[in-house]
Amino acid sequence: EAGIESNQRFESVIVPPRSSTIVDFTELVPGRESLSIAIETGRGRVISIGRQGVAGESAVWQAVPPAQDWFIPIPRGQGGREVVIATPNNAGVEYQVDFYGSEGVEEALLSGTLPSRGQATIDVTALSENPVALRVIATAPVVPTLWIESEEGLGVTTASTVGSNRWFLPGAGTPEEGWATVVILNIAIDESTVTIRPLRRSTAVRTFVLQSDALLELALEPADGYLIESDGETVVMWSGNRGHATAAAIGIPLTDG
Repeated sequence: EAGIESNQRFESVIVPPRSSTIVDFTELVPGRESLSIAIETGRGRVISIGRQGVAGESAVWQAVPPAQDWFIPIPRGQGGREVVIATPNNAGVEYQVDFYGSEGVEEALLSGTLPSRGQATIDVTALSENPVALRVIATAPVVPTLWIESEEGLGVTTASTVGSNRWFLPGAGTPEEGWATVVILNIAIDESTVTIRPLRRSTAVRTFVLQSDALLELALEPADGYLIESDGETVVMWSGNRGHATAAAIGIPLTDG
């Protein structure tokens, strides 16, 4: 919210080979309510992870390359649900948000312009208390991130740039004393037959039909992960819940072979 930040530690961060370096933004830029961070690698290759804690709970999410077209299914949940759209671009970026709800898709429900290296926040809770999905289309690369926050916890995840016929939710089980769901958005032009296969022995496989531009949130039985297959392209989001705290993670699309 303070614009582009300046600090000498931002200029050169060294990551030793096969190791990691922690950059504490609470210490470097204290008092900020909202931060978007762009990481540029001068030499070598890195993987970047964000971590933020609230009330003893921590949310962890992986940095992703910016792109111009994103899908993000959003589960119902306690507390607030927001999507933050940020850009590392040095010029303003125009964006459009299509909304998928119980009545189908509403194109260009929201639109605007992101300032240079700026961000915008969409209050999803104000749009609907039910599961929904957003498609973000921009004139230059951006990254949308879903934030689910309550007094008991924080969940953060990025979106997906692709649809797929096969999705993998590795390790996406049910939290202790909680429950898990999956939100599936059908982005195909026709109805899709969807199969949910829990990764455990002696378990039932569930199959259902999802209309074009429709989405559905389903409860998941306990398992060590899930494989979701369909005859049309979908986008999949996992959600884990315990009390009023919600975690979320976008699925991993699987390519043929």
